[in-house]
Amino acid sequence: MKRTIAAILSLGFVCFSNLANAACPDGQLQFAFSNLKVSEAFAIFADVAGLRPQIDRSLTQSEPMNFGCTPWRVAAQNLADRHNLSLRIENGFLYVSKK
Repeated sequence: MKRTIAAILSLGFVCFSNLANAACPDGQLQFAFSNLKVSEAFAIFADVAGLRPQIDRSLTQSEPMNFGCTPWRVAAQNLADRHNLSLRIENGFLYVSKK
């Protein structure tokens, strides 16, 4: 439940930052957080892409994140690579797990 509430709050920040996205080309996003859980970032990417997230609950890492006018898929892959995670998209789901 805490994860859901945190993800909803995070999505609220993304919606708030949509005004800044007006300068970004379609299909790109930008956001900046001083400290965001990796799992919540992937929930944001899934929401932006219209996918349902299936994120490994054992992911506990957090970090400052700043993506400026970046395609969501590039940002998601970059984050997965930084944390040695497997990222795949199938049948309307965004799957994230440890390798």
